Formats: sequence, C-alpha cells, structure tokens
Amino acid sequence: LALLLACVREGDFDRQALEQVALTTDTTATELADELVRSHDVPFQEAHRLVAAAVASCRSRGVPLQQLTAAELKDVGGPELTDEQLREALDPVYFIARRDGYGGPAPETVAARLGKVTAELQQSRLELESVNSKLRAAQQKLRVSGKDQG
Repeated sequence: LALLLACVREGDFDRQALEQVALTTDTTATELADELVRSHDVPFQEAHRLVAAAVASCRSRGVPLQQLTAAELKDVGGPELTDEQLREALDPVYFIARRDGYGGPAPETVAARLGKVTAELQQSRLELESVNSKLRAAQQKLRVSGKDQG
C-alpha cells in the first residue's frame, strides 16, 4: 500500500500516451458486450461471443476495436446498432463515466466519495485533537499533583 501510495502521489502520468493506448486496444470490449445485453436484449454469453468475434475480425485486419463499424458487428451476427451507439460503447471515456455505482470510476462518483472521505478525515482530526487536548490536560494535572505531594 505504501508503494502504491508513493506511485500515485509521485507518479508522472502521460495522459496522451494513456489515452492512445486506450484507443488502440480492446479495453472497451466488455462495455460493448454490456451494451448489447443492456440495450439490445442479447443474452450475456452470446454478447461476449459476438464481441470476441468482432475483436478477432479487427485483429485480423490490423485495426483497433474502436474502428469497428456497425455493419461489421452485424456481419459477425450482432444486432443492428447505430454508429452513435457503437461509438459510445467503444469510447473509453464513456466506459468510465457509465460506471457510476458505489466504488465506480466515474469522475462524479470519485469526486463525491473523495468529498465524503475528506469530510470524515477532517472530523477524525478534530476528534483526535480533542482527545490529545484532554490527554495533555490530564498529564499536566498529574505533574502538578505530583509536585504538590512530593
């Protein structure tokens, strides 16, 4: 955990390189399968089979999955999607934004959780300071009472 924390705090992330990797790999294949299940009533296993066929087709042509067309998805047995539906399902930003449930990476979800944790941390700091203050006061009383008796 300490190593991970150091990497995140001190890391220098090349956002353009990371974006390029996301756009040229199959990172959103699962989202495409999820979209087929959610919006087109394709059974889960069939959706994943279709997307695997689409990925294989793209790889055989030497193109990233993001360049898949709606017609090519249909050619491997998929449902008819609009180009917009397909682009959204293959868009890494959309992929992240869509995952807005508890613990998800959507920016709004992360910001809300960070705000809550920050407030909890501040409250814990105040409580700790109160306890420390009481301890210092008790130590002072012990010192004073020890001097009076000795």
